[in-house]
Amino acid sequence: MSTILTIFVDNPQTIDQLNIILKFKESPLNFMMDGVNRNNPSWFISNGRVGKVGKILGGLLFLYDVELMDDEYYHQPDFLLVPPGDVDWIMIRVFLEDVLLGIKGDYDIDEIMKMLPQPITQCIDPETIPEVAKNEDYEFTKLYDEKLDTMFYEVRKPNTDLPYTTATKNYKSQGHTPFFTALFICNSWGVSRNDVPFLEELWMHLEMDGVFDIDGLLKDATEACLPNESGIINSEPSVYRRDLLQVQDLYRSRSEARNIF
Repeated sequence: MSTILTIFVDNPQTIDQLNIILKFKESPLNFMMDGVNRNNPSWFISNGRVGKVGKILGGLLFLYDVELMDDEYYHQPDFLLVPPGDVDWIMIRVFLEDVLLGIKGDYDIDEIMKMLPQPITQCIDPETIPEVAKNEDYEFTKLYDEKLDTMFYEVRKPNTDLPYTTATKNYKSQGHTPFFTALFICNSWGVSRNDVPFLEELWMHLEMDGVFDIDGLLKDATEACLPNESGIINSEPSVYRRDLLQVQDLYRSRSEARNIF
């Protein structure tokens, strides 16, 4: 048996729900979405008695038993996680806080995946893959949103299903430079011997000033996220495994939500 993770969504999806989807998309967990049963206690009793429901509220993650849904405070959970057997919920909580809130804690990812096994996928013989799927070229797309003053970048690596998309806010003052280090926030970027040479080609393609020095760029970007004499601390970059237009929609929705208030 495999783990069942269900994310509950409205129609249309809220910004918070989209954020949860994007965070889980970057994790090793598979999930399905449900737009019907979020307020159906009997469904939870039938489908989630051995699991726990999760809710993000005030920047905190709450995990609780299905039976607590009778309490009005615990209505409308964000997701339901049902493992196939007994698990260490304390370790799973630490893992989920890392995935959803970026709160680093002490957990063993190998143990997590043993407790939360994922559906087995079929292995395909490389000889049977169509030639088009063996394309060894990287693909790069950028799009400037003048209203947000934000530049969106999408990179597709060879033989990967999902793109790497990031955004540079205040582009008119920042320029392209933040893009070259943002992708390294993903553990899967930088592991291929071709990742850095690809960035070096882009450096020249975008006609950047100076010599491409990835070590120096990473050092400067890291230091900019730490307390310093200027008092200006940059936030860590975000990389989404979604296509560029979806990420642009997310940023526009966030901007519209802020303008409401």
